[in-house]
Amino acid sequence: AVPDQRTLRQRLVLHAPYVALTVALLYLHRAAEPTLEIRHEDGTWQVRRQRARMGALLDVLDGFARSRSWRVSRRARGAVTDEVLVGLLDRLGLAVGLGDRLVLDDGFFAQLRHDDEDGLVRLKLDPLARALGAWVDGLRGEAGA
Repeated sequence: AVPDQRTLRQRLVLHAPYVALTVALLYLHRAAEPTLEIRHEDGTWQVRRQRARMGALLDVLDGFARSRSWRVSRRARGAVTDEVLVGLLDRLGLAVGLGDRLVLDDGFFAQLRHDDEDGLVRLKLDPLARALGAWVDGLRGEAGA
């Protein structure tokens, strides 16, 4: 049983790959890389680095997972969509939409930085965020797209 929403957030970030990877991207944007962002464009959520489109959010996350030799098993039909993922992050207080951008929720970011219990989540999130950021740096994006 999950006693509260905070515990549910922690468990999702620690154990649900798409949630963890998306939160890692948003954490990296907030903590160190303002040029890395997730934007809603052309009906889908896109990862951008310095204004260049790196790809659709779930495709980027799948590509990173494959680069680490992780098994990717998203179905072509009936799979989780980027809209469902973003909606889940929003409802759980992990992320919030600001216009066409998705950003880490202020309250969750503060908890990651200052709360002992969520600090343990941050310790696991930091290396994932760094690895994901380095991998995205190696992608060739569509400049100005």
